[in-house]
Amino acid sequence: MEVKDFISIIISSISLIISLYVFFSTYLRPAKIKLLLGNNLILFNSYVENSSGKQWGGLSFYLPVTFYNWSHRGGEVNQLRMVIGRPDNALNYCDMSWANFAQITGDEVRLKIDTQGIAQPVAIPGQSSITRMIRFNWGPAETPLDIQPGEYELIVYGWTEEKDKPNLRSKVSFLLSEPICKVYAKHVSQNLVEPILIPLGDMRLPNNTFTRKGVIKTFEG
Repeated sequence: MEVKDFISIIISSISLIISLYVFFSTYLRPAKIKLLLGNNLILFNSYVENSSGKQWGGLSFYLPVTFYNWSHRGGEVNQLRMVIGRPDNALNYCDMSWANFAQITGDEVRLKIDTQGIAQPVAIPGQSSITRMIRFNWGPAETPLDIQPGEYELIVYGWTEEKDKPNLRSKVSFLLSEPICKVYAKHVSQNLVEPILIPLGDMRLPNNTFTRKGVIKTFEG
């Protein structure tokens, strides 16, 4: 075998390997679904209907979640759960399954919520993203979730496969201020269903004035 024939075989083999890799990554690689949490959480006093009428004492949340999939193959999110708790009270973290999808319009002062049906698996096409406003409920029969001023953390778990453990996870912290807690307490005392907007993560930070050095120190290192 001549050297040029040997080189031709090597080049052909490399081309074949590259072609197989491109084919696999484009058409055969499983979907890679990830999730992003929105900038705000909405909470409100809620109730459940039973034979005696409205049973107050519930707490509900709306959280915008974006599912994205940069793989060529599509996939689905089968289930989503949200966990909320305080780092200083490690024995009382509340785990909730998704309940409904919704659409929210308006501004911070007047929010309008339109329920769009019971939460169900979400199909995510290849190279696409889908955003859902998701409701989570903590019912009156559950151990009360104490709404007090302080630091909270929120964790969302998701399943794209039929397994016991979730393969999606996103975590963010938020702060409940004293004014927010007072507004919520008023809603509870008057049986009002009024949404309260809570900034998540860095969105809770107020606007600030910095020196140039302060900007670099705060945001760059």
